[in-house]
Amino acid sequence: MISVRFHSLRDVTRKLFLETGFDFFRLTEASFVCAASFSVDGHCNPDFYSGDDETKMENETYVSWESLRPICFRIIQGKRTPSSFRLVFFLSAQQAASFFHVPELSQNADIEGYLLILHYKNQELTATTGTSFFRFSFDKESERLWDRNILSWFDGQTLNYSELY
Repeated sequence: MISVRFHSLRDVTRKLFLETGFDFFRLTEASFVCAASFSVDGHCNPDFYSGDDETKMENETYVSWESLRPICFRIIQGKRTPSSFRLVFFLSAQQAASFFHVPELSQNADIEGYLLILHYKNQELTATTGTSFFRFSFDKESERLWDRNILSWFDGQTLNYSELY
């Protein structure tokens, strides 16, 4: 697990809400505090989908950020910056291996998936990584690999940050 503080709120929120860089992630939950508080449960609702959409969504636990991004953007859109927000992103082990082209991310059978948590409060935006396990594992190599790949991905997205200790 690592935590970073982003140097430019504007750069990150632009990529997050207006561009497609984060669209591959699944959203597990989101909360926004603006004029009112809003929360989003990212679990797929299978009853909502039908036909071809149902087939695409049948193996998904969470809805993609791509689908929810416009809704979340509408919540925070306006002249005032939100007081705070929190986004919890998830990639299954297989999705992470595919996204980063690193098959080792899916080789630990104890790992369900990987988390990226973005938290904004007091004009500071931080990101924290995490790992979701099916059961306890002594093998931490997959977690370290996830952390390294997320930092490389931030670099590739030109998101400037400092690691927190």
